[in-house]
Amino acid sequence: MNLALKLSFAVALSLTAACTASSPADNVDESASMSDELSGGLPVGTQLVTTAALNLRSGPSTSKTVIDVMSPGSTVKTLDAQPVGGFYHVSFQGTSGYASGAYLAKSGGSSGGGNSGGGSAVTRAMSWVSAQVPYCGGTNGGHDAICGGTCYRPHETWDNYRSDCSGLVSYAWGLAAPGHTTGGFAPYDTSVSYTIQASDLAPGDAVNVDEGGHHHVMLFWHWINRSAGTAAFIEEGNCGQVAKTASFNFSISGTRLNFSDGRHFYAIRHR
Repeated sequence: MNLALKLSFAVALSLTAACTASSPADNVDESASMSDELSGGLPVGTQLVTTAALNLRSGPSTSKTVIDVMSPGSTVKTLDAQPVGGFYHVSFQGTSGYASGAYLAKSGGSSGGGNSGGGSAVTRAMSWVSAQVPYCGGTNGGHDAICGGTCYRPHETWDNYRSDCSGLVSYAWGLAAPGHTTGGFAPYDTSVSYTIQASDLAPGDAVNVDEGGHHHVMLFWHWINRSAGTAAFIEEGNCGQVAKTASFNFSISGTRLNFSDGRHFYAIRHR
């Protein structure tokens, strides 16, 4: 094998190891009431992220007029410290209204702790879900080193990124194109991320594995039931699939999430 072919093979092999498909252990009805819903007072100016399509209403009740419908991953800021009947008074893109705490989560911001860039990371990842960006191991119009053929997707700011699992997280975090592979994230490489306690995962964080034959990374979306170990993620799964949201059940051991199918992931946060 000549040098050019050896290099080509090495690149393809490294990208093939970048992602392996996820199989949700159980699908969770996102329209159901969430046991991990936001509640209690928050400092004025706290940044929150919507965990589902959410109505912005004129008052703190489902009977009040819908002003706008906020997409999943939208960011809002609190205008009052205390919720009223489970609704928070918030500002969304310059418009004030009320939103149910059942579909809001802390994204860091002025509330302290967490991932301060989480809301924007979720929004960027959700743009792939909305556009149904197909899984592909190459840049837009480039060679697919994982599935074969050529990568085609809607033209956007993601053109220079791979649209595999690690490409999605790289784009969401604003890392340089074409994106890191799973081995380029913590705990294997800590230049752009670091491990955190799995119970501290916040919107915009990620979970990653690159060992034992498993190579996959997913962006953390929100908790569904923290105490039961159920959460929603955003991911690019495998060849023939598109960017999607998925829910999984797992047990927690420090920085690790142990999935029921035998895989484990490490909880990580962007630096």
